[in-house]
Amino acid sequence: MKEKIGVIADTITDTEMGGIFFESQGYEVIMCPVKEDSVQCSQFFQRKENERAAYITKLIKQIKRHEIKSIVFYANSICGYVDVEKLCAENDVGAITPLQAYKRLGKAYKKPCVWAATIGALEGIEKSLQEGNSAVEVCGTYNLSAAIDIENGLSPKEVIQKNGLTELADFAEKAGCDCIILGCTHFPYLMSELSTIAEIPIIDPADIMLEILEARSVE
Repeated sequence: MKEKIGVIADTITDTEMGGIFFESQGYEVIMCPVKEDSVQCSQFFQRKENERAAYITKLIKQIKRHEIKSIVFYANSICGYVDVEKLCAENDVGAITPLQAYKRLGKAYKKPCVWAATIGALEGIEKSLQEGNSAVEVCGTYNLSAAIDIENGLSPKEVIQKNGLTELADFAEKAGCDCIILGCTHFPYLMSELSTIAEIPIIDPADIMLEILEARSVE
């Protein structure tokens, strides 16, 4: 078993997905969702900046009590609405986020199409991609209902059909995008089905987050 890490995500659903992913890689995981579901998260993101920061700081301190040195924020929206890296630095704990992964992807792709759940996540992802490469051209969309459908137990095929993701894949290809980035940690649930309808690569940033975590673990 590797080191013990914390996993914070927007909802119970993506927190569990993150926990399962990192446990499968040999890590002992302490999980902590920000809120129960995407609707509650959406309401939380509308709160004042200092209130959001204070709330996330409490979660960081709660997890740190388990003698944890690194927290993986397996979520895009919370990283778009809260400066989690700053809060972790203030509490002397490492932070691994999807936004760190996007900086690398900005160097690898010229015109990614980003599928996010919230506008805050989409803005944060675009900024991170541009930090990796100022010349990157980003196409993007956000759709919270797709995340809610996943939480409600719809099958991947049902989520894709209900939310027009086949048409969105077609748009990305016709627009000349060179990849589709899953900008919501709920969306890897759709990966197998999406792979059958998209002609361009579909990127899950979790693999890069794992690389970042493992590199820090050996420092």
